[in-house]
Amino acid sequence: MISSHYGYLLVDLLCFIFPFLLSFTKWFKFIQYWRSFLIASTTVAIPFLIWDSIFTRLSVWWFSEKYTLTFRIFYLPIEEILFFFAIPYACLFSYNAIKKYVPIYISNRALRIFYILVVFFLVVTAIFNYEKYYTFYTFIFLSFFLIFMILKNQYKILYYLLLMFIFILPMMIASDGVLTGGFIVESPIVNYNPLYHLGYRVFNIPIEDFFYGFLLLGLNVLVFEKLNDYFTTS
Repeated sequence: MISSHYGYLLVDLLCFIFPFLLSFTKWFKFIQYWRSFLIASTTVAIPFLIWDSIFTRLSVWWFSEKYTLTFRIFYLPIEEILFFFAIPYACLFSYNAIKKYVPIYISNRALRIFYILVVFFLVVTAIFNYEKYYTFYTFIFLSFFLIFMILKNQYKILYYLLLMFIFILPMMIASDGVLTGGFIVESPIVNYNPLYHLGYRVFNIPIEDFFYGFLLLGLNVLVFEKLNDYFTTS
């Protein structure tokens, strides 16, 4: 019988293993982008892990000792660090596949209006919830990212990023639902302090997790695309 301490590690593995195996097939061949993935995921993981470590230290969230291994790096279980590589791999694989097979059906103008409305919602919500650290910083950082993408006219990336996020949403709900105790486990693997988020949940997943995930994946996609352009032209 597998020890419960491997719970979080199994979530990482299940999110990673199937996209990784499909990466070698002729339909996707995502393994050819291994260099761009490693550099992109590492570059993005560093600031997120710093953020993660600070919030763990402040008890904005914390990790169950029952479902994680005992080894910690800057207050974080090793599985949490692997999360920032396993999840981006699965999502960049999906992003690349969607970009390869799905044409663009929406205009830049429509995308601009949509994302401007999203930014407006994020900024207003953040301002009125400045004392809720998870809400405030997630929404503000995501606003900065989206404003940057709009100003740089990165609508193609924003289009496929949105499609990818919609596509992986069921996987995100399943994996995050396990981590937050909405499915399977008796208690959450990742616990959230109710003082620091809005309190709205989907299958016990704080609503902020979806925006946090969009920011994490958006930055991975942006760096991944720029690296691919660089390696193609160099």
